Amino acid sequence: MGYTGEHVDPDLERHVILDNLSAHKSQPVRDWLAHKKRRRLHLHFTPTSSSWLNLVECWFSVLSRKALTNTSPMADNFIGEQVTVGMEGLGERLLRASLEWWLADPVQEATAVALLTAATRSAEAARVLQEVTGPEGGIPRLLSALGVSQPRLRAALIGSTMLEVVLARLIVHLEPIASDDLETLISWYGPVVQGYLTRPLTSGAGSGTGGDTGGA
Repeated sequence: MGYTGEHVDPDLERHVILDNLSAHKSQPVRDWLAHKKRRRLHLHFTPTSSSWLNLVECWFSVLSRKALTNTSPMADNFIGEQVTVGMEGLGERLLRASLEWWLADPVQEATAVALLTAATRSAEAARVLQEVTGPEGGIPRLLSALGVSQPRLRAALIGSTMLEVVLARLIVHLEPIASDDLETLISWYGPVVQGYLTRPLTSGAGSGTGGDTGGA
């Protein structure tokens, strides 16, 4: 809004097209628009279920289909190998596979940055991240095969930790996470992931315990 305020004649009406994210229609936004200085500013929203009108959503849809589909770090062959090896050291191996995938090269890092920054406003970007790291991906299938309890909850905690590392390294540039080598990151975060795999967890009301009781 600041750009249009500086470059558009104040006597002209300003029309802005947004997607229909609920935050764009929230009470604080309505209060902000109600100010007399913004009476010439009008917001318009794309219809529900019309992501094809949003070029950002279209781009992430193409990215998912063309670049990320079947390239998850938790591919079937990896899962099979981990089932054979077992639980010992699994946290480190999961973290290594994930970080080696996200940080493989400059193109993959750029993809990670684009997804993470867009996920706050793009449902398609958020969906792609959920497919890669969320409870519907390969980690809960692996944990179920190993007989681990609460596989979906544990997978969500592990996925959030992996995203935390990528976010701190590539977007926030939080030192020393941003510049230390991969082995150092794994030595820091591997025990955290291993703890999510092995320690007892309390199930909250939203943790989806129904159908998430795999293992003993």
